Amino acid sequence: MDEVKEKNFNREHGASTVDEDTIRRIADAVVARLTEKPVDMMELAEAAKYLGVAPSTLQRMTFERDIPYYKPGRKCLFKRAELDQWIAGKRIKTRKEIAGEALAYCEANRGRRVTVPRK
Repeated sequence: MDEVKEKNFNREHGASTVDEDTIRRIADAVVARLTEKPVDMMELAEAAKYLGVAPSTLQRMTFERDIPYYKPGRKCLFKRAELDQWIAGKRIKTRKEIAGEALAYCEANRGRRVTVPRK
């Protein structure tokens, strides 16, 4: 009898009914969409391979917050572009660059007394 009342209510108020299978399919699609990895993101194993380090090393780096990452839930995700920027920031200067900086510093501070901290 309740089903008849519901149909009459829906007909009177212009509402439509949706069966449970449709609701379940929609809910499953929403859950899948929310839990899928974005295209430009890499999981830990893939990012470790990209960087050429062991997954445990990359895990430690995330724990120590040495590398940029995202943590939606329990997974660590990495953006390839951010890893590239991070790598670029780790560039080691050449001896020539260091010598040039030292020369520029000395010329800029010529005549000033420079104190070197003692250990």
